[in-house]
Amino acid sequence: MPEKLRFEPQDNLTGQDFAFRKNKDMATTQANETFVVDARFNRSLGSNGETLGFAKRQYAVDENLQVQRQAAANKLDNAYGRLTKEKSVINWNKDRRELEDVSTSLEWKKADLGKNVKELENLRNEESPDAAKIANKEQIIGQITESLADLQKLYDNRELETARLIEVYKQTPAIQKYVATVQAQRAAASLVESTNSIAESSSWLYDSQRDMMLNNDLGGDRQLLTRAVASHEVDKLIGLNVCAEEKFAISAEHGLMGVSLQCDGAGVRSE
Repeated sequence: MPEKLRFEPQDNLTGQDFAFRKNKDMATTQANETFVVDARFNRSLGSNGETLGFAKRQYAVDENLQVQRQAAANKLDNAYGRLTKEKSVINWNKDRRELEDVSTSLEWKKADLGKNVKELENLRNEESPDAAKIANKEQIIGQITESLADLQKLYDNRELETARLIEVYKQTPAIQKYVATVQAQRAAASLVESTNSIAESSSWLYDSQRDMMLNNDLGGDRQLLTRAVASHEVDKLIGLNVCAEEKFAISAEHGLMGVSLQCDGAGVRSE
């Protein structure tokens, strides 16, 4: 079969077809590290003459990196445990949760008051009313009424309470560190689980053999490059034309990549 002319796109792109550079513009929204691909010489990358694409390298499990990520997550877990014992953090979290739940708590408290008022009425209407039970129920209703008044006051002053909590946060280093640690802890946990989540989502491509994705010796399309290319081919076959053109590519370093031609995607995971 004669070789295609240089200006015609290759079915599978190789290092001689494109230049490879960092994608700085989209770095904050990508699922994993993403790169920009520019056509070289007089070649085109896509079937419609596209000369620009966005590439992702095939995902690979790095055991050393996983160990580092787990160690970082453990360190943050320990810091979180220490910070949650700080009195200022305990009080701030208590007030914050009360504010967040005030609407629900208010409805529950009103329902509880109505139930106890009904029970008090039934006690008073008995043939031989029990004075002790009535007194106890009246005490309970008094406590609920007082609590309900406090909740109503908080509900009516939500903006002021929010402003107060923000001010307390600004003035209390322990709370600031706690909030930053919670955010970092979530990100660290997400990174630790990234390998498993990618493997889980792709296991059906390999007869549900999850080990295909986790075992380095077995390979596996961990970055879902095959799925992207297959989706484009099916889309083209049935004539919908709603998917970006996707191709396999081999970098100059002989690494497998997937290329979206003139289309970049916002990722679902971020550091």
